Amino acid sequence: MTEPPEIGPGRGFRVSMTLADYAVRTPDGKLTTVGSAWNVLRVGDQPIPFYVAAQIDVPWNRTNEEHRWRLELVDRDGQLAVFGDEQETVVISDTLELGRPPGAPRGTMFPWPLVVAFQQGLPFAAEAGWFEFRLFINDETHEDWRLALQTVPANGFGQEKRAA
Repeated sequence: MTEPPEIGPGRGFRVSMTLADYAVRTPDGKLTTVGSAWNVLRVGDQPIPFYVAAQIDVPWNRTNEEHRWRLELVDRDGQLAVFGDEQETVVISDTLELGRPPGAPRGTMFPWPLVVAFQQGLPFAAEAGWFEFRLFINDETHEDWRLALQTVPANGFGQEKRAA
């Protein structure tokens, strides 16, 4: 009997991402976030620190091999967001490799926490803007591997994340 692809060993990576006031990957491999699940950032004169936290579920058949991940910040036109006179962009990359414990059943997904810290914030303009973080694994991305971020002036609308 063949297993459906959504639960069988042939399924691909799954990703869940959030913005947070603070995030850390603990020594035992857990993801801890504080002040997460927001997508509007009030911007003013000073950059505000924040974190991108993700859980990457690695499929059984993709363990014990190295995978390259890349996180990009794009603007509303899908182009890399550019900051400052230096025309800097946000492209962060590294590798992940997750071992498979002996005896793990075929089809098991293994969580791998990813934390990208913007401890100095980013120099967003003090006006409304629309951005998106896009995660790539082995140069592949999917619609649900994206995370929206909207910036509003410090005196902007609603009760969104405030400038610290």
